[in-house]
Amino acid sequence: MKAATIGLGKVGFEFGLENRPQPASHFHCYLKNPLVSAMAVVETDQTKLLHAQTHSSFPKPLSVFDDLDKMLNQFQPEIVSICTPTSTHAKIACAVALHPSVKSIFLEKPIARSLQEADAIIKVCHDHNVKLT
Repeated sequence: MKAATIGLGKVGFEFGLENRPQPASHFHCYLKNPLVSAMAVVETDQTKLLHAQTHSSFPKPLSVFDDLDKMLNQFQPEIVSICTPTSTHAKIACAVALHPSVKSIFLEKPIARSLQEADAIIKVCHDHNVKLT
């Protein structure tokens, strides 16, 4: 399975580097999961992107992107974690759900800024047979 993490902030990446029970971030959960064969990350902050790219313990291939569309089209993930600010969830989740390779989305809470945005995300996922967690 190919997994992608969008957003490399605390829950996306940084919690996995802290002194706490591990794995504690989406990135590190995919890293430790034996069913995940390759990973991708998407981050617009180049410092965070470089930090993930140079992280020392990669037993799996890692693709790094600063553009969501490029990641979806080039990497073709099956499961995607969205760990970005809430204000971006609707746009990103709908774009991800429309991509034919995506089977499942793990969307950090809160799902959206409004019930209208949440309903739109749920509808797109339902219409494209994408599991939403």
